[in-house]
Amino acid sequence: MKKIAQFLPTNQQMSKFLWGGFIVLLVGMPFHAFLTIVLGQAFGNRAIFQAWKEVLILVMALVWVSSMLRQRKILIDRSRTNLIVGALFLVAFIVTLLAQPSWAALIFGIKTDLVPLVLFLIAQSVLHDHDKPPLAKLILVPAGFVVLGGLAQAFVLSPQMMSQLGYNVNTINPVQLVDPAIDAVRLFSTLGGANQLGAYLVLPICLTLAYILRRKQWWLLPLLGGLGWLSLRSYSRSSWIALALAVFITVVISLRGKWRLAFVSLSIVAAVGGGLFIYQVITSPQNTRLQYLLLHGRVNVDKVEGSDAARTKSQQMAIEKLTQNPIGYGLGVVGPASQQAGRSIVTENWYLQIALELGVAGVLLFVAFWLSNIADLFATIRRLGADPLRIALLASVCGLMLSNLFLHTWADSTLAIMTFSLLGFVRRPA
Repeated sequence: MKKIAQFLPTNQQMSKFLWGGFIVLLVGMPFHAFLTIVLGQAFGNRAIFQAWKEVLILVMALVWVSSMLRQRKILIDRSRTNLIVGALFLVAFIVTLLAQPSWAALIFGIKTDLVPLVLFLIAQSVLHDHDKPPLAKLILVPAGFVVLGGLAQAFVLSPQMMSQLGYNVNTINPVQLVDPAIDAVRLFSTLGGANQLGAYLVLPICLTLAYILRRKQWWLLPLLGGLGWLSLRSYSRSSWIALALAVFITVVISLRGKWRLAFVSLSIVAAVGGGLFIYQVITSPQNTRLQYLLLHGRVNVDKVEGSDAARTKSQQMAIEKLTQNPIGYGLGVVGPASQQAGRSIVTENWYLQIALELGVAGVLLFVAFWLSNIADLFATIRRLGADPLRIALLASVCGLMLSNLFLHTWADSTLAIMTFSLLGFVRRPA
């Protein structure tokens, strides 16, 4: 056994390798969809290029486990949040064992639901001297290039040019409209779609704003403007809702004294006024452009027609299936993973997705996981000060928890890999 241990990585070697792996993931994931399509178009075998992140994560997990075997100890603490993660793995195993979904569903379900949790645990094992490098730059620099990609899509690249790169109805449709009735093209830049782009932008927008307010980094204002413009052009309503809450939390934590009170007061007035205006727009008998943008459809005889009607129907179906089997149907049978497994069941709600997969116990544990992280971030901010990265993570997690009521937001690999990894990193002292 000692001879075998000599060939296993030490804690320092493991930490350096894992830090490098996380750099690749944080920098590369915003461009994953773009690179997969372009390289797949150029060389064929798109699935091989698509699997690079899974291969890297698998190697990172093997290095992590082998290092623990060498040291003969667990490299994560027994905190409340980690115990919740352990309980989640146990519930997933039991429910899936009882439900016995297909192997394809199981594989994609593990990839979607459990792999981000593994990254959350691994990130906690990276040595402190490696989690101090500029994590913020690993978020903001790629975000700047995502803005450039959005500008290129809006003003330079025609649909024909994007088709030559590999964008089509079988990969990512190069032309995504809010509704055929109006000329409003949804931008997705280098991400996998407009909704994915909108959700991804919440964190870099909050991080940029926190640096401006806390560190007076005024030179970041152009980046903030570009990120905000790109969010608007995604026309992703769920991400707008998430962003509104996240920005509110970011500003409230970042400001002090009378400025904080003034901002909260103005926000309440703006929220009431905006709510009344939106209500007037969506209840108008005339189908205006703004109504199409807000509803992604139209009002016809007091009934909404468009994506919202289909979303409501999907959520009702999910609730009915949950009442029939509150224990769960197993990993991968619902949500984006089910599309990959050949049987598409879309709930248009991430919480309902997890509830159908892992039962009521599973979704309650996942909610507890997020609430525990929020509590830990808030406690750390109060103890150590308002660090911009922790502010942005706290705000974006709160906002994205809200957006998951309307979409499978956490099922997007780019968002999940980045967020879960960063949450693991910031659990260490600043």
